[in-house]
Amino acid sequence: MARRAIVIGLDAMSPKLTLRFVKEGILPNIKELMDRGVFAKAPPCYPAWTPTNWSTVATGAYPGTHGIFMWGTHKPGKAHEEQSRGQAMSSSLCEAEYIWEAAARAKRKSVLFYFVGYPQTTDKAIHVDWFMNPGSYYFELCPAACYTNQGPVGEKLSFKPCTGWRNLPNASTKPLEASIQVTPKSGGAGPTYEILLTGTRGTYDTVLISKEKDFDKAVALQVGQWSRWLHEEFRLDQRKVIAPVRFKLVELSKDGSQLRLYRSQVYPLEGFTVPHGLARTLTKRFGPYINEGVGEAFYRGWIDWETLEEEYRYQIEWVGAASRYLMESTKAALYFNHWHFLDLLQHHCLGKVDPVGGEFDPSKAEEAWDRLRKGYVLADMLVGELASIADGDTLMIVVSDHGNSPNRKRVSLVNLFLDKGWMRASPGPDGKMSLDPTRSKAFINSLHIYVNLKGREPGGIVTPEEYE
Repeated sequence: MARRAIVIGLDAMSPKLTLRFVKEGILPNIKELMDRGVFAKAPPCYPAWTPTNWSTVATGAYPGTHGIFMWGTHKPGKAHEEQSRGQAMSSSLCEAEYIWEAAARAKRKSVLFYFVGYPQTTDKAIHVDWFMNPGSYYFELCPAACYTNQGPVGEKLSFKPCTGWRNLPNASTKPLEASIQVTPKSGGAGPTYEILLTGTRGTYDTVLISKEKDFDKAVALQVGQWSRWLHEEFRLDQRKVIAPVRFKLVELSKDGSQLRLYRSQVYPLEGFTVPHGLARTLTKRFGPYINEGVGEAFYRGWIDWETLEEEYRYQIEWVGAASRYLMESTKAALYFNHWHFLDLLQHHCLGKVDPVGGEFDPSKAEEAWDRLRKGYVLADMLVGELASIADGDTLMIVVSDHGNSPNRKRVSLVNLFLDKGWMRASPGPDGKMSLDPTRSKAFINSLHIYVNLKGREPGGIVTPEEYE
């Protein structure tokens, strides 16, 4: 019997695409696990949604048992709008025992890396980051950003002739300056950087980044170069937080009219783990931590695919090193990891490669296939990193919560229900029509239909005799 188990959760990983890419020879780590073990398609629990199925993976229970059967839940007696969506991945809604709670009863430790089931329910489980919501990160100080002088993409940079800079070298190209403010998403204040655009021989080729107008203290970047991590002070609700910031110059035209300066997601150096002080140990050993905020940056047009891959390779190597350290130092018996990029990737690409998908375009299909392959190669890299932790007494599991398919059609049940008189709508203060629960016999909440039953729903109007 295996002494340990490592569960690698690849969100939305498609068995069809996995088999296709394994046959193409681009997923060596996944192929090795398949050759040594088994491969099977697993029907997801319905609805085939992220919180529902990761809660099933985490507990082994059906949604009717663990209670997370939508993006959140609906409890009898609560208004239909109250879904607790923000707690969909949280232990506060889960009514079944987590596998790591069962392990704790056997006095075994677990490591949960960006997984569901927080806040902590046992002191024998270590949490690194919390999987809150795709595209939302619980401990993130600042999302990734792009600073540009090109139209509507990213945050606008307005350059003007520079003044007051010290130690400027003689240059044949007139230096231009701008400034950027890194502001925490929850409010407060972060660092302000002075940006200097410079070059020689009448062209621009360098961007300098500095906290003050001093050429000698600035970080100089040319196209394709990353800055070092800059450790800066952020002020949040009367407290100070030190967090690392880094930049990459993605694009700069010779005349300076096309500039894109990318900034990585900002996480603090400590506080994103339970126990609290563990984060500081990890960042001291392995450098600053980032999550997956780069994916949306690519699809917003802020960065190129090369930059996306650089960010993910950094993140994957960090996760691998930190996971190895935690499993070895704590002698943990269980490891759970969640990685969401394949879900985002397929939302953008599947419709472009499926001939009956809603977005299919033969001229774009090859590029979309290329991105799918590269995304799965990154997933395979993560599998390889975490598989290196395993020994002869380790059970390795790669699992997905659901697959993915392109959207083809959409219909409105709301219109049908309104036509039949099962739902009623009333104008709100802004004139827009909204559901009137006091006159509706049923209401729709995402994929679920609820009968407005007397004695169960607030203001219920359907009698028990009429219920069936």
